[in-house]
Amino acid sequence: MDTDKQFGRRLAAVVSAKIKASGMTQREVAALAGIPLVTLNGRLRGNTEFKANELHAIADVLSITGSALWDEAEQVAA
Repeated sequence: MDTDKQFGRRLAAVVSAKIKASGMTQREVAALAGIPLVTLNGRLRGNTEFKANELHAIADVLSITGSALWDEAEQVAA
């Protein structure tokens, strides 16, 4: 069984990959999502977990759903 920390790292990896695939920088995504860049960087490094509102704001910027990010992170474990 997965720990919360393991899932959080996978979620961070999924979000990071989606940001890279979008062609936007982390700085651009952070600004558009209304999240401080230092906060986004910490989340992407797995230092702290994403808050639901942050995840949804990032998903909106990337034109996907927050649940799609979550589901993809869950599928990586399967």
